[in-house]
Amino acid sequence: MPAKQRSATRTRAARRPKFDLTFRPRTYRWRRRPRTAAASAAEVTIAHISLATPHRDLISLRARRGADGRIRYRMIHDDVHGPANRRIRTSRASGDKPLSMGELVELLDTAYYDGACADPHDQECFGRVIWGTLRLHFEHGVDHADAYLFFTTVTSEHYPQLEAYYRERMSEWCIDNCREEEDCKKIVRLRRMRG
Repeated sequence: MPAKQRSATRTRAARRPKFDLTFRPRTYRWRRRPRTAAASAAEVTIAHISLATPHRDLISLRARRGADGRIRYRMIHDDVHGPANRRIRTSRASGDKPLSMGELVELLDTAYYDGACADPHDQECFGRVIWGTLRLHFEHGVDHADAYLFFTTVTSEHYPQLEAYYRERMSEWCIDNCREEEDCKKIVRLRRMRG
């Protein structure tokens, strides 16, 4: 590798933001429970996933503290037209303490729609909530990779770096999937700086 190219690679790596994947909130901000038995099921939203699909899909990761003190997690597809029948499976169902940011990222990355595709290969390629949906729209759409920079937005009030982390990963995905080489990569970099 030429010295100039090695230097550019090191400069790019140095400019990448540092994310603390070991960050773990002490606790989630649980809502006060009313004094009724039904209140023990009070949930708090850990993260929101917004997908720029034609239906503007919204997905939330929620946590509920059980009577035994364990935290139980579930992902809900929030359909603007009413409850969705799309079940989302996650790799982690419960835990004793809040997730670290790395554990949260793994949970979000591996979450998939149950039975989204009849073919097991298609399920593996397109069934994942974030990356499978992105791949499905990219491979079956007409836009170039640079148009998908803001396709997914992941936010959390409990994990302050989560949105920037996914924004960085989305821009890397766009650059990796650019087919027009220089123009597409330049557009992604310009849009990322403005976003």
